[in-house]
Amino acid sequence: MFQNSKSLQTILSPGSMQSWNPQQSYAPMLDEKEILPILIIGAAAETGNLSRYLQADGYPVEAIEESEHGIALALSGQYRLAIFDLPFTFLNGLEALRRVRRQSLLPVLILSAEENDMERVMALELGADDYLTKPILPPELTARIRTILRRANTGVSVFSTLVKARGLELNRSDYRVKYRNEEILLTTLEFELLEYLVKKTGQIISRDELMQQVLGRQLSPNDRSVDVHISNLRKKLSATGACKIKAIRGVGYTFLLT
Repeated sequence: MFQNSKSLQTILSPGSMQSWNPQQSYAPMLDEKEILPILIIGAAAETGNLSRYLQADGYPVEAIEESEHGIALALSGQYRLAIFDLPFTFLNGLEALRRVRRQSLLPVLILSAEENDMERVMALELGADDYLTKPILPPELTARIRTILRRANTGVSVFSTLVKARGLELNRSDYRVKYRNEEILLTTLEFELLEYLVKKTGQIISRDELMQQVLGRQLSPNDRSVDVHISNLRKKLSATGACKIKAIRGVGYTFLLT
């Protein structure tokens, strides 16, 4: 757990920073003016120490004490990643994640002060991009952030409620989908399936993952609901030539851009 009374060298794991030089780790290669900051929400003492480490590692960072304002900032579209440093006192951390995920695809990394397998599973099911338990090794934290940002930047722009991918536009604020300004009428569930696949463009997504992350339940042996919804979605997308969802036999689906 991050301790305000300790030096930066012992923030992430006792003794782990002694030989760790932040300048040797990954730093964003984009021009600083083009990089949106990372938002850290948590207790003031914790976020201050974490901010200093990430800033030393080359990331622009804004830290705010847990509050309703913090949630509003996460939904503002002005950040490339949010880190929730749990526990929160003003609001359950998972509820805060749920509120953000209802309105935004902003990548969220959860840091927890306690080892809690149930919380980890629930956070991931609610849409957290990753979940780590403190203390954390500095190289691991940097690697996890780098991986999340790489996923978010693989051809898909993720800014609050709007997702764009080569002519395809998804707007969560009104659940509208357009391809080259032509509207594609989807049900809410079809929209959420498409949104999830687009966010992971090029990755093979299992039926079980789609069932858990989008439909919110476990996949049972005879449940074909995912396949039915995907079939309908594929027909609507192919009619416009927007893109295609490819079935991977015996595994799941992958979203491809044409």
